[in-house]
Amino acid sequence: MQAIPFVNIFLLPYIEAFYNRYPGIKIQIVNRPSPVIHNSVEQGQIELGIVNVLPDYKNRKLKLKPIMEFEDVFIASDRYLELTHGSIRLDELSQYPLISLGKNSTTRLYFNQLVKEHQLDYLPEIELGSIDLIIEMVKIGIGIGFVSEFAAKSEIKKGNLYKINVDAAIPKRRLGIISAQNLPISAAAQAFVDLLEKDMTSL
Repeated sequence: MQAIPFVNIFLLPYIEAFYNRYPGIKIQIVNRPSPVIHNSVEQGQIELGIVNVLPDYKNRKLKLKPIMEFEDVFIASDRYLELTHGSIRLDELSQYPLISLGKNSTTRLYFNQLVKEHQLDYLPEIELGSIDLIIEMVKIGIGIGFVSEFAAKSEIKKGNLYKINVDAAIPKRRLGIISAQNLPISAAAQAFVDLLEKDMTSL
């Protein structure tokens, strides 16, 4: 199975539950960007992928099961604590250095759409390939981060990071499981999907 980088944070409790329930079954998990995951599933190299689902998603070669919605947030360390009080205008925030994922990531695509809608020219000063790296760079005060809320939730709860509220509506996103349309998945893969779906429907 392959998953986009920040999804591993979301997957950890499910992986633990899966291994506790099926100790004799092993699953392989690899981080990849969404486009790479799509190609790997289409070519039969992997059984499952967990990806960002774009609003206009269409792919006849793949089956898609949406599993959750989430939001992206701006985050900062205490170096930019003044930005975390109340709500700040997006054009004001654009005066601060931004740390983001690279141009080919879905997170970056959503960010680009957000600033375009507000007619802003807000480009990241630092582009990284990992959500974990973004969080660590933000923690040491290098700049403002733009990440999924659940990826930063733990550090925010610990007081290592702070959420910045902006006056612009940030669109929600969806995560989904993809598999090949014409290929069956193994019993192990299906068990993992069932575990995710059962938990999502109980939320």
